[in-house]
Amino acid sequence: METLKRLLEEEEITQWGVCRLADTLPLIDETTPLPAHAQSVIVCLFPYDTGDLPDRNISRYATVPPYPQLLKNILERVCKKLRARYPEHSFAAFAGDSPIREVRAAQQAGVGVIGKNRLLINEEYGSFVFIGEIVTDRKYPYAVPKGGCSGCGKCEAACPGKALHDGRVDVTHCLSYLTQKPEPLTEEEEALVKKSGIVWGCDVCSEVCPMNQTRKRSRMKAFCERVIARACEPQNDEEIRDRAFGWRGAEVLRRNLKLVEGDKND
Repeated sequence: METLKRLLEEEEITQWGVCRLADTLPLIDETTPLPAHAQSVIVCLFPYDTGDLPDRNISRYATVPPYPQLLKNILERVCKKLRARYPEHSFAAFAGDSPIREVRAAQQAGVGVIGKNRLLINEEYGSFVFIGEIVTDRKYPYAVPKGGCSGCGKCEAACPGKALHDGRVDVTHCLSYLTQKPEPLTEEEEALVKKSGIVWGCDVCSEVCPMNQTRKRSRMKAFCERVIARACEPQNDEEIRDRAFGWRGAEVLRRNLKLVEGDKND
């Protein structure tokens, strides 16, 4: 484990753990190839909350560069070194496109608990973390899973769309989902977006969580560069291609900006 710990720390990964692949099943996607005879999942957390940003109009995760390829590159570098150290074993990196149930895997790997909003809550960085993993056929000592959250229900009570019920999430009422929805919004949905003042995503359930109040800020170099506080009206899709909200296209962002800014100007 010391070799693994050292290699991860070289990439600024300090929050990680290992669980059995079997404890994360079933897979989300059975067609994604994994290493033959895969046994272990090395779960790594990447904290992205770099601190308060004045006049922010996007979710915290959208203030930093898009994470999937960034995490994949970091984990691939670790895999390359692990393959050199253990040539008889296979290692595969996943981030964003993972067939693994990542939140469950992280909980099983002992790096956090699952909140009533179904998000992972890490002891040091709260729920403001991205999850990536390395799947391998090599056995490692497995972590002891931690329990659940305190169950205070503050996330459920504060949810703008009342999407949280008894540990389940009705995504069709989730404000984050609504800001990403390409179809026309109903009047009720438009009202939620207007009231929020946020044009992409939502952090309310995380912000009110007691377990998030003492979280540390991210110091990872990858997330401390190219940080933005606001999304502005894009002229075209290409203009926002390199941001977390770029995949949905400019039209959805323009719609949300019109709703929020129109409300401010009333």
